[in-house]
Parts: sequence; structure tokens; C-alpha cells
Amino acid sequence: VDEAAGDRITISAGLLLHHVLAVQELEEAQENAEDARAAAAAAAAGLPPPISRRQMGLVRSLLRRAARGVEADAGSWLRSVFLGAVPERRLRQLVAELVGEEYGSSSVEYGVAPYRYRTSAALPPRAPEAALEELFGLLTRGSVGEVIERLKRQVDASPRQE
Repeated sequence: VDEAAGDRITISAGLLLHHVLAVQELEEAQENAEDARAAAAAAAAGLPPPISRRQMGLVRSLLRRAARGVEADAGSWLRSVFLGAVPERRLRQLVAELVGEEYGSSSVEYGVAPYRYRTSAALPPRAPEAALEELFGLLTRGSVGEVIERLKRQVDASPRQE
């Protein structure tokens, strides 16, 4: 009787694993279809295809891991990672938003809140996450490979954390 119960548990575990793998394949197919639709929409608009969800996840993961080992200025490091992969002027603006450089360092040194020059007083300042998302949005499938390689080199060169 114990052997029969063990067989049923093994069969149940096997069926569960089969269903989990099937669901993962369906999710992957759905992501691929969404990426294809996004690429088709970009092509119709005359734009290069955006990066895929997998590439976006890889860039995010590598960026997090590589940033741990950075001991230099965050702004110059981010610019070096994305240089050539996105338009340089927009890169400088977005990195400045990300690291808080857009108003200079003097206001930070004295603890004075910087006056934000905006076209409309109704516009609240943007969160750094929005600038990062815009930076990722400027990457293309052609340029993301270069960024991924730079980040991989940074991760490989950084000391391992236990």
C-alpha cells in the first residue's frame, strides 16, 4: 500500500511539473507575440524596433549588479554605459535627472532646495524611475547588445559579494 501511495505522489508531482512548464511556455509565447506587435508598430511608424522584454530584464538585472561595484561618480558611470547607444544630448539630460545633477551641486552642498525651472508651474518634478524608463525606451534592439556587453564586463570586473 505504501508503494502505491508513493507512485501516486510521483505521478502527481510529474503532472504538476508538466503543467507548470506548459504555463511557462504559454507566457513566453505571449511575451513573444507582444514583442512582435511592438516591433510591427514601431516599423509602421518608421522607428527601429524597441528592445524585447527579455533584453529589458537582462539590462535591469545587469545594471543593478554592476552598480554595486561602482565607486566612481554615478553620473559619469551611467553615461559611459549608455554612450553611443542612445542620443548623447538626451543621455546627458536623463542621467542628470537620475542622479540629481540637473541643478548643480552647490544647492546640495548648502542644503538649499533648488528652484525648479519648468515651463508650467503645474508640472511636478519627475521621479528618477521615469527618467530610467525613458532611458530604456531610447534603446533599440541594435544598441542594447552594446549596453549588455558593457554591463557584463562591469559585473565580471567587480569584486564578488558573498
